Amino acid sequence: KVRAERNILRYALFVSFFPQLISGPIGRAGSLMPQIDNCENIKVWDRERICSGLIIALWGYFQKLVIADRASIFVNEIFSAYSTFGSVELLLGAILYTVQIYCDFSGYSHIALGTAKVIGFDLTENFDAPYFAASVKEFWRRWHMSLGSWFRDYLYIPLGGNRVSAGRWIFNIAVVWAATGLWHGAAWNFVAWGVYFAVLLVLEKLFLKKWLERSPARGHIYVMLLVIISFVLFDAATLRGAGETIGAMFGA
Repeated sequence: KVRAERNILRYALFVSFFPQLISGPIGRAGSLMPQIDNCENIKVWDRERICSGLIIALWGYFQKLVIADRASIFVNEIFSAYSTFGSVELLLGAILYTVQIYCDFSGYSHIALGTAKVIGFDLTENFDAPYFAASVKEFWRRWHMSLGSWFRDYLYIPLGGNRVSAGRWIFNIAVVWAATGLWHGAAWNFVAWGVYFAVLLVLEKLFLKKWLERSPARGHIYVMLLVIISFVLFDAATLRGAGETIGAMFGA
């Protein structure tokens, strides 16, 4: 869909574009290459653009340093010795980790967006208030959007997407979400985390869609409960530790 870039320096800039190189958002050629092709025309000093970029970056630093890093102190204390705490402390730790991981991810994305804007580039938004989602499907349309669109375009659609039989669609969802888990790390808890969301998405489509649509408030509670549980699985060192922590959160 995008013409080949014949200029090695422009291509190198696209591959190594520093604001989003380490942590995203994932820069796609269709949106970033035209800006690189036009970079000679970017005005070096644009007060409005630079101030806007700095405000976006400062909001990212606030999310990361003031919220996420402060929450992590309590979260690490709880989950490093989860067997010594009761259900209230574990549940509070899980809720704070849900805040921490969002502010970490959203924080570095805003730092990247703001830094790029200062020098005249517009990157893709990565988050759109995901904790206001009323279904797991909607949550993943709002969370880490650049990653979601990448897996959609390069894995889900080539596998056939949803224009296939029900059995093949379930297979496609399982493959995409197992790959999404592995993208986050080569460990079984990440695979289980991906499969967890694959199961939820299948259940939603086949059985829960109308139930969720009847009450958005119910959908919000449902999403947050499942997301909080998922991040305990995401953060656990072992599957056994995740199972014990989740069980203890609910009194087991």
